[in-house]
Amino acid sequence: MQPLTLFALLVYFISTPRVLCQYLGNEANCFRVKDCGECMGADPRCSWCFDEAYDDTKEGPGYRCAPMATLLERGCHASKIESVNSSVLPSSAPSPSQTSSGDIQLTPRTNSVKIRPNDPLVVNFTFQSISDYPVDLYFLTDLSYTMSDDLETVSKLTNDIVKTMQSVTKKLKMGFGAFVDKPVFPFVVPTPEYLRNPCLNVGTKGLQCDPPFLFKHILGLTDDYEKFRGETKVTRPSGNLDSPEGGLDALLQVARCGDLIGWRSSARKIVLFASDGGFHLAGDGRIAGLIRPPPTTCQVKYQADRFNPSLLYYGWHTADQTDYPSVGEVLTEKDISVIFAVDQKVNSLYTKLAEFLPSAAVGILTNSSTNIVRLLRDNYDKIANKAELMTTYDAEYLDVQVFTRCHNEKEFSKKTVCGDHPVGGRIEYQVAVKPKRCFPGKKLVNLKMVALDDQAVLEVESACSCPTCDQMPKPSYATQVSPRCQSHGYLHCGSCQCMDGYFGDFCECSTATSAGGDEAMMRQCTKPGDKEKAEQAALALTLDSLGIDICCASETRIQVIELIAPSVSTRFRLRTSGDPEAAAAGCAGVGIVLSHRGIPGYLLVLAPVVRSATSVKESHKRQVDRCLFIVSAYAPSDCRSDAVKDRFYDAMNALLQRAKS
Repeated sequence: MQPLTLFALLVYFISTPRVLCQYLGNEANCFRVKDCGECMGADPRCSWCFDEAYDDTKEGPGYRCAPMATLLERGCHASKIESVNSSVLPSSAPSPSQTSSGDIQLTPRTNSVKIRPNDPLVVNFTFQSISDYPVDLYFLTDLSYTMSDDLETVSKLTNDIVKTMQSVTKKLKMGFGAFVDKPVFPFVVPTPEYLRNPCLNVGTKGLQCDPPFLFKHILGLTDDYEKFRGETKVTRPSGNLDSPEGGLDALLQVARCGDLIGWRSSARKIVLFASDGGFHLAGDGRIAGLIRPPPTTCQVKYQADRFNPSLLYYGWHTADQTDYPSVGEVLTEKDISVIFAVDQKVNSLYTKLAEFLPSAAVGILTNSSTNIVRLLRDNYDKIANKAELMTTYDAEYLDVQVFTRCHNEKEFSKKTVCGDHPVGGRIEYQVAVKPKRCFPGKKLVNLKMVALDDQAVLEVESACSCPTCDQMPKPSYATQVSPRCQSHGYLHCGSCQCMDGYFGDFCECSTATSAGGDEAMMRQCTKPGDKEKAEQAALALTLDSLGIDICCASETRIQVIELIAPSVSTRFRLRTSGDPEAAAAGCAGVGIVLSHRGIPGYLLVLAPVVRSATSVKESHKRQVDRCLFIVSAYAPSDCRSDAVKDRFYDAMNALLQRAKS
């Protein structure tokens, strides 16, 4: 039978229910738990009754877990109810005045919270940009011959560059490095003469250029601006063969050689990348037989040039052994922003590149870079006026949302970027953290301002322990066992702690019995007189063996049906809209969702089932967790137990026949 035909038949079968049920997301799911800790993790509205005199024998320990008002109605004294609240713990984070630099912009630096699962807790953070924040500016220049006049312009305009940047900060340092390309064919001419002087036949007279290189670090970050002017003035150009350059490789080394470059941890790190050509991408090195991936560490060393031993400098002398890199991840890690100052003809190329980098801007150089000062200031403002908060956390256990109120905004909105943030402006963040379930230890939410060193850490604990229960002494199995726990365990804080070899809500099941098979285990874990429950559980296992996943359900209170998978993690709550007296009499129907493999989510049959066994083999717990949808359920009009049972088995037999077909 085709799935669509089967579904149409079943829709007809359930088209006249007497009692309809629907999922209620606003009900507290306080059921099917075994102890106080599980109760705290079930729903933030749940409380736990730890009074040992409280009668839970008919319903199991889950009867102790309910909203506080419900527990009080059931007769649990208020002094015997435990409810843990989510909270922000006291912080010992240093204030800006307590730090070495005082340049803290994101506060508080650390915070700790204890949160109940599915109970979002908001933690406040503030970012306030300070004036005179340190700036490290590193010029990374294309030294191919066509850029020689641009470097000369930078040298001449050093005073103007310094004056412009000092209007932003007095804590300015400048450095200088250069790149060309990998010194290997086909990126350079491989003859000995050209390798010693790649400008051999350039122009009408012979020019002396430096041998080709990939990256050369010339001047570390310094506030000696005259030294910067001098180094840029005497640096000679070089040359290569193809149009794209090895600038991304050089940028990678600038990011990774932090100690050599002199990057300060508490400074805005800017690389001014100047070029009139494109760039090689990862994979381009294969043209030259370079298949090794780029290195992950700094490769710059002080040694002689391989083509002219009289030249000694800090450079990457083994760059011809590896492929070209991808730099976005490294720039994020090292908090580096890039200003691409490029020729008009490659502007669109670098604009596309900038979109993939964490913090970048692009400006067009005029002939000989005469607009370098204005280009630097305009694009620095673009980078500095953008404030973006980045969060990292374990998404398996936590759900984190950031709500931001930018400078001069009145309301918070769900975003992480403020695009026009002035110096001295204040940004407020509300970070909503919600544990998805209980977990041991702590999980971290790391908050970081993109392209800045400013960061904060939020330590998250799941509030799934009960202080009152933890303080209660735990007796020994040898000295104290409880009749409530079938004398196979002791009662602690309202729940049975079973001896090895026993399990279940009241330690009623033995692992030794499980060797006799699933049906034997079900019979042992069933109360006297509940033969029908055991039969239904056995039938469920039979259906499981046919490749059909099952969720079982049970009626609990008047007008409320709880649809429960045997594992605690799968819970649904249903409310009846039919006759409350019928529900009270135990006649409320419940749905069994059966999904044939490959046909998920069909409601195949509706049947009344008594409360499921509290202990089911782990493999079956995992099986029922795969059920996907619950549509509706109904109670049969005839409330006689024989009719209920007949209706159940008739439907099941029909289902089995159709499943086999």
